[in-house]
Amino acid sequence: MRLASFNVKNLFLAGDAGIALTKFGARAKRRPELRALARALINVDADLIALQEVGSHAALTALNDLLTHPYPHLAVVPGNSTRGIQLAFASRVPIQVFSHADRVLFDSAGKPVTDFPNAAAAQRQEPVELRLQRDLLRCDISWDGIDLSVFNVHLKSPNQPRWCL
Repeated sequence: MRLASFNVKNLFLAGDAGIALTKFGARAKRRPELRALARALINVDADLIALQEVGSHAALTALNDLLTHPYPHLAVVPGNSTRGIQLAFASRVPIQVFSHADRVLFDSAGKPVTDFPNAAAAQRQEPVELRLQRDLLRCDISWDGIDLSVFNVHLKSPNQPRWCL
């Protein structure tokens, strides 16, 4: 089995719901960019690929449709991203996908970690329990009698303020 991980960097289509493209300097992928991504995926020839920064299932499907051998199993799961970038999997065999976006983070003493979700909450001193800022997506797969769990994560830039959930 060949596994891969690929940050497709803002795989958005025009009209993807909930994505403030101009707010974050992102734009919808143009057809030549989609074809270039497709060529990269074709060259990798992975049986299972974890993808980061997917804007929608439609965007992943548009990319998948350009492949010589499209993946029959696609999963895009909404996480906690304020930019609308999600984690996804594309697989040659059936998969089960599980999100951890709603899990509260705990410190070493077992107490929930709290912080401010935005600048306004910081000014009011109203912390909330923290969750993953995007997601930790788990994919369970069986391949030739072997059960395997693969995790997909996309960490945030350390250059953003802490309240940029």
